[in-house]
Amino acid sequence: MDVNTEVNTICLAVDIKGTKTKKIEDIEIGEYILVKGPFWNGVLGLKHILNAKDGKSVVIARGIGMAPMMPVIKKLCANGNKVTIILDKGNYKDVFIKKLLGLYDVEIIECSTLIEGEITEELKELISKLIKENHINLIHCSGADILIYRILQYIGDDVTYSCSNNAKMCCGEGSCGACLLSYEGDKIRRMCKLQVDPKYVFERRRLI
Repeated sequence: MDVNTEVNTICLAVDIKGTKTKKIEDIEIGEYILVKGPFWNGVLGLKHILNAKDGKSVVIARGIGMAPMMPVIKKLCANGNKVTIILDKGNYKDVFIKKLLGLYDVEIIECSTLIEGEITEELKELISKLIKENHINLIHCSGADILIYRILQYIGDDVTYSCSNNAKMCCGEGSCGACLLSYEGDKIRRMCKLQVDPKYVFERRRLI
């Protein structure tokens, strides 16, 4: 979520679910943990974020996706954009990034985004209104693949789009095959390294 190079700290969020994340939860203050990385490809459509300047941008995030959206917001604000953030806390009790969001001059709208695999009418109306009333230079989505895909379907090619890269990564070099994505029958891409427009990633994919 955030990095402070002056004091050498990294701020991140971990969703405690399985045996591995529960082990992380058991770590006490002062204990050491081995961190593997860095992985450099956490966002798809990166060029769209870099090119979004002095305009109006929209960031949509749900659940744990609120964490990886922070570097995107930081960059968009640094580029002189006015940023509207649509937040869905998902299964969490609170929006756990409120303190970090307070560091930026952004508009925050809380909204339910996804129900039974489909984006809500509330979100559709909100997106349509923002596009109609503003010249939106970017919509960024940080959440599950199904949310990313449904929003992509809804906006089509009307607005430039970027999203979080949810591919599983292991070696970070494209050698192990953990991140492989195949589409259009025979095309294989290594998602830990490939930068691509999101619309090409989600074509003909089966999303659960």
